[in-house]
Formats: sequence, structure tokens, C-alpha cells
Amino acid sequence: MSARRGLWQALKDSLSFAKSLLKDQIRSEVDIDTPLGNGFLFCQAREARETQDKYVVVKAIGGDATVFAPLDENSAKQLIAFIQLSFLDQQPKNSS
Repeated sequence: MSARRGLWQALKDSLSFAKSLLKDQIRSEVDIDTPLGNGFLFCQAREARETQDKYVVVKAIGGDATVFAPLDENSAKQLIAFIQLSFLDQQPKNSS
């Protein structure tokens, strides 16, 4: 029964997050060129409506699904560092 409650809570949290994404203002958006072309990967700078916190959303569209990955300032810095290290032929640290 506890696992079911945990699953239900995760579903409620996801729905709440999805609703807040719809309310939050998109300050800027860019369509990222990929090897497959345009229209698959977007980056958005957003501002939380209730707290005015700024965050970045990476939006990937493929098949029947759209995936939103919100990144706060620390997460965005980690992603930037990982990408920079990957293209500089340095091995990024594997953090678990």
C-alpha cells in the first residue's frame, strides 16, 4: 500500500509541475539545430509566476511525447560544464 501512495504522490507532483509550466512566463526560447534538423530540441528561459525564480527548460519533442526538463541555476551550470568537457575530449566526472 505504501508503494501505491508513493506512486500517487509522484503523479500529483508531476501534474502540479505541469500546471506551473503552463502558467510560468517564457522569457526567451531558441530552437536548437540538431543532426536531425530543427523542431526537435528547444531551450526556454522561464520565470516562475509565484516566486519570480528564473530557470531553464530543455524541451525535447519526439514521436508522440514531449519531455520537459527544468533546470535551476546549479543544474544548468552542471549541464554546461558536462557539455564543455565532452567536446574538449576530457572525461567528465561520473557522479552518482
